[in-house]
Amino acid sequence: MHIAQVIDALHWGGAEKWILSFSEVAKLRGLVVTVISLQPLTDDNPYRIQLESLGVEVFALSIPTLYDFAAMPPLLRIFQTGHFDLVQTHLTHANILGTLVGRSMNIPTVATLHSTHLGTEGHYHTRSVFEQIVLRYSPCRIIAVGNGVAEAHRLRLGRKCIDVIPNAVKLGAVLTDSARETLRAELVRDSKRIVIVAVGRLIPLKGYSRLLTALAYVKRNHPEAVLVIAGDGKLRNDLEAEAFSLGVKQDVHFLGFRDDVPRLLAAADIFVNCSDWEGLSIAMLEAMAAGLPVLATKVGDAPFLLANGRGVLIPPQDPDALKMALLDLLERPEVWRNMGRSARSFVESNYAINPWLDRILEVYAKACRLDVGRKRVSTV
Repeated sequence: MHIAQVIDALHWGGAEKWILSFSEVAKLRGLVVTVISLQPLTDDNPYRIQLESLGVEVFALSIPTLYDFAAMPPLLRIFQTGHFDLVQTHLTHANILGTLVGRSMNIPTVATLHSTHLGTEGHYHTRSVFEQIVLRYSPCRIIAVGNGVAEAHRLRLGRKCIDVIPNAVKLGAVLTDSARETLRAELVRDSKRIVIVAVGRLIPLKGYSRLLTALAYVKRNHPEAVLVIAGDGKLRNDLEAEAFSLGVKQDVHFLGFRDDVPRLLAAADIFVNCSDWEGLSIAMLEAMAAGLPVLATKVGDAPFLLANGRGVLIPPQDPDALKMALLDLLERPEVWRNMGRSARSFVESNYAINPWLDRILEVYAKACRLDVGRKRVSTV
C-alpha cells in the first residue's frame, strides 16, 4: 500500500512528529510512504533527513496560498504519477488542497485534525471556512488525534463522522545513571540542578513568556531550578531578551530543534506545557512515557491525560496559576516520582505505537471502501 502524507510544511510541531512516527512504524509493516510538503524545505531540514533515512520520498513544493493556482501543477503531477492508494492530509492548507486534488483523481482521502483551535480569527478565518466546507461535504474520512480535538470540531463539521485516534508514542528512553548525569551536565553544566523542560515551537500560543516569568518567581526559593527549552521559532530573540531582563538568562537554555527529545526528557525532572490551546500533545505523551511529572494547561486532551494524579492542570493564560503550581511541584519532590510512575504506566498501557497504526489502517480500509462505493454509484 502506497500512502501519500500531505502537510502544510515540515517545520517543528506535532503534525510533523505524527508523520515521522507513522513513517517509522509503517515501514516495518511494509507500507510505502511519500511525504509532500506544500512549503519549501532546506536540504538540512531535520524532518526531511530523518524521513529520507527511512526510505521515504519527500517532495517540497511552494504553494504559499490557496489561491496561487500557478503553483498547483507540481502537486497535480505528483498525484498523477505517484500511484498512491490513499492520501492523508495534515493541517488546514493541506486538508483543503490535498482533499480536493485527491478526490478529483478518485484517490481515497483521509483528512487529519491536530488542534482544538478553529482558526476563526484574522487571516485564518477564510481558510477555516474553506476547510469546513471541504471536509463537511467531501467523501473523505476524518481522523482527530484526540477526543478534545474531535469535540472542538464536531459542530463545524455537522454530521460528518470523525474517527478519534489518539496520538501514540514509543516507550520512553531509558538512560543509565551515568549517562543521565553526563547529559544533564552537558545541558545545564551542573547535573545536580533541577531541570525543568519544555518542548515546542517558540511562538506566542506556547506561552513561553509566562514560563520565563514563572521561573524568575520560583527561583527566589529554588535557585537550583533551571529551564531547558527544545524548539525554535520566531520568538527566540524576544524570549532570550526577556530572560535577560528577568535576570534568569543564565538559567534558561534554548536548545533549538532537537531530534533526541525522548533522550532529553529522560534526563529532566519536570515537564511543563503552558500552551493557550493544544490537541493531544505528542511532547506531553513523550514526557509521560519518560516518567516525568507534567504541569500543563487545561486544554485539548490534557485533562484526560493528567487525571487521577498523573499530572497537574492549570487554567490557560493564567501566569499566577503557573507560578504557584510550579513552586508547589518544586517543593514536593516526593510527588514527582509517584506522578511520573503513574504517568509512564498510563501511557505505556494506552498509547502504544502498534495498536495506533492498526486503528489508522482500519480507517484507511473504510476510506477505500467508501471510494469503491462512490465509483460504483458514479458509473450507474
